[in-house]
Amino acid sequence: MSTKTNFKRIALVAVSAMGIGVLTSVAPANAGTTHPLAGANNLAATTLILATATQASTTGSVVSSSVTDGSTNRSTGLLFKDTQDGTAQNATVLSTGALALYTLGDSDVAFVASGGAFSGGSIKDLAAITSTISSDRRTFVALGSTNSAVSVAWSSSTVGTYQISLYRGNAIDGQTTATSGTLVGLMTVNVVATNTGGTYNATESACVLQITQAGVTKGDADETGASLRTNGSKAYITFDLRDAYGVALPTGAVVATATNGALVKFEATTAGAGATDVYGAAAPTDKYLNISQPTTNAPVSTTVTITYNGTTVCTKSVVIAGEVASMKASSVKTGDLGEANANAFKIQTFDSLGNLVLPRAAAAFVAASASLNSTVSAASISAAASMLTGDTVDAYSTGTFTCGSTAGSSAIVLAYQNASGTVVTSSPIAVRCADNPYSYTASFDKASYVQGEIATLTVQFKDSKGNNANQLTTGAASAVVTAPMLTMVGTPVVNALPDANGQIKFTFTVGTTTGITAGAYSALVNFPTLVDAETATIQTVAYKVTTGDGGVTNAEVLKSIVSLIASINKQIQALQKLILRR
Repeated sequence: MSTKTNFKRIALVAVSAMGIGVLTSVAPANAGTTHPLAGANNLAATTLILATATQASTTGSVVSSSVTDGSTNRSTGLLFKDTQDGTAQNATVLSTGALALYTLGDSDVAFVASGGAFSGGSIKDLAAITSTISSDRRTFVALGSTNSAVSVAWSSSTVGTYQISLYRGNAIDGQTTATSGTLVGLMTVNVVATNTGGTYNATESACVLQITQAGVTKGDADETGASLRTNGSKAYITFDLRDAYGVALPTGAVVATATNGALVKFEATTAGAGATDVYGAAAPTDKYLNISQPTTNAPVSTTVTITYNGTTVCTKSVVIAGEVASMKASSVKTGDLGEANANAFKIQTFDSLGNLVLPRAAAAFVAASASLNSTVSAASISAAASMLTGDTVDAYSTGTFTCGSTAGSSAIVLAYQNASGTVVTSSPIAVRCADNPYSYTASFDKASYVQGEIATLTVQFKDSKGNNANQLTTGAASAVVTAPMLTMVGTPVVNALPDANGQIKFTFTVGTTTGITAGAYSALVNFPTLVDAETATIQTVAYKVTTGDGGVTNAEVLKSIVSLIASINKQIQALQKLILRR
């Protein structure tokens, strides 16, 4: 099928397919594209090709009296013939019909069928040529057929699937050696009792939702993501309607209807005039429908249904984004003093329905001057960064803010101007500025742990003024953490960096692969490269671990035994005194 020129790229915020699906189909191997379809003019007899007469007989009888080009051959009841011409051909014929098969001989040839019967074998210029049909009528051999067109009819009154093969070569010298030649053609023939062609078949058809209009074929999937989510864009549904034999349906009434007032238009890139459009100018083969907003700059959520002569052929749900109506900040980092901190926060922009939408330009964002001060002197969406990263629901733009010379916290506000002139402001975005890490301390979340528990070690970095340090984006932070009786979860971080609160956290499970020895231990935490050399003091963090049996040590057990013995001795002495008194 043809692939049309791509039109204007569009923006879909959300896409979901409903109703009739598109089934996957595997294309046959050795696929050619030279054989005519059923109903077209015959293929000229060609060497090495198993040809089928695609022209129908007007007399009701099969014609297999060959001429040089095969043009006089006629089939009956042929419902479908694909475009393959090699060893992966397919055809469908009525059980009351017959196929006229032919090839151009340049040596000995043999037609072999898995069932059914050959009849009426014919060779142009019969001189010096021997042709025979086997007694079971499943093999037809023509010997000495150099430069001669060879034809034969095949039929089966029994519904089923059959294979017809064409062999050629000097190794063929009779019925018993028919398959000794080279296989050059193989066709699978489906024999059916009734004709189910001419009506819509979902398996052989395609109806696909696209963000950029292009050609389709059966098996294509809806484009569930959107590489762009731009206000005012269009969605496309491209369809190719065929019958059960894969034959294109004839021209008919194709009607599209959209809910919620969405505008639809067949075979045009301009917006439609209403929520319904009708197409019937040509066969519904590889045609498209565009879908657009009913109100400029306003998002629309719509369900589009396409019918062919009253039969529903597909239903698609589409959301087209509107202009920006709100913003949301996330992943805000702590900036470095006196620096323009790139990639310091993320911004997502949404329309009035909450759909994620692509901002039109970095320059459309500006920082509200009233929110700037000596702590944060500037903020913007970086022009160097991608305006929309990725193609998922967490797509975002990246921002930069500039810190002054004094550490502290502030709240910045961004304004965004739509192409329509409307302005949207963000909620205050809390940001913090601090200097580089200067010193650090370390602590566990608990003083004592039982085997199998989770332990969290927090390393807190401070700048030279005692503020929680900034969130560095460069610099190696090689960590050396030694914690007896604890096992670090995951791969130890080689080059860790502080988070927005100036912290790096490590997670451990209590215990080791060789067991655990209860007792008191100390972890050693060393960051020799992240802070200044004179402040890179190794931190010692004390903790205890137990096996979970109540925390009783051997020394404590021994002490209890000694105490028990002493108690028993006292009781014996008291008993002796009582006896002596008597």
